[in-house]
Amino acid sequence: MTSLSTLYVPRHTATLSEALEAWGIARLLCHVAPPSHHIVLHRTPNTFTITIAPPLDTAPLANTPFWAPLPLLTNHPPRTSAIPIRHPADEWTRAHTWRTTGERPPPPDWRTVAFLADPRLAVRQAYNRLARKWEQCRATWPHVLVSLLHAYTTADAPTRSYAQRLACAAKGTTTYTRFFFLHPDEHPPREEPDWLREYVRALGFFTAATPRIHRHRQEYTLFWLEPIHVEMRQHMQLFDMFNQQCGDSPCGILPLIAAFTLARLCTHAPAPFPPRYALHIATYSVPRRGAVILQKHTTPAVPLPPSHHDAAARHFWSLLLSAHIALLKTGGVSPAFLAHCSRW
Repeated sequence: MTSLSTLYVPRHTATLSEALEAWGIARLLCHVAPPSHHIVLHRTPNTFTITIAPPLDTAPLANTPFWAPLPLLTNHPPRTSAIPIRHPADEWTRAHTWRTTGERPPPPDWRTVAFLADPRLAVRQAYNRLARKWEQCRATWPHVLVSLLHAYTTADAPTRSYAQRLACAAKGTTTYTRFFFLHPDEHPPREEPDWLREYVRALGFFTAATPRIHRHRQEYTLFWLEPIHVEMRQHMQLFDMFNQQCGDSPCGILPLIAAFTLARLCTHAPAPFPPRYALHIATYSVPRRGAVILQKHTTPAVPLPPSHHDAAARHFWSLLLSAHIALLKTGGVSPAFLAHCSRW
């Protein structure tokens, strides 16, 4: 019997792609592990470490039904598909009209879908090929899943050749697309990744990153959460709320609103796993089709909430953060003053 208790994603440099890879593997574990298991992702000096308690027995995974976490993005769905389908145009329309029309609201991650479908970025076709490549693994799905998880069981994993050990010999092209939105902080790119790692990173993008497209400028802002100590099922709920509550605010105040919102959500998270994150905010320009240039990258401080044992302090801390957010949205107080107040 083989069991998994700890997985590792190396942190060679402080790049977005490594954090997304860790989020993606943790998301896979969160789906296949029983609800009684705790999947905890935490940052160490050299790795992102994922612990599973109690250890996960891999034998039952041989009966895991096929699961495709990345959807196909198309406004003209095919007749048959083994993977989920998302309609970017419909979700964008609902996001801007549901409050007045009474329609159902879009999913919390609709901005990610709209971002990947944006014609200025020219990534939807390549992204859909990646999603389809996973679909081709249906016949050997349980073995692919187990092999993929085992590739991260040592601190220096995954090795460059680990993809060759997987049984998923997907037919078709063997050239893999390097998605700029998964590697925007690598200049120049370090290596051409295999498709399976790109798939895991794209899953991490859906799990812990959220873009904001600036309508009248060739720019977008990307928020992503770097895990310091996070329980995955708690994170999935928190991240949906983060997506919904941050909304679309002027670029100048978005960083503070995001930091205060994240701190407030962490304040309300139940024990015994109070989540801790680092927040990264990067702005990119797209001067011509598909050419992305990093303009600015900041890591605003996320106010650290009080101890989870002090309910009164957490309540007042939450009220203070809510007041900060309200003041920012009214424009009555400068962001610099509120940033100073957040250090109290």
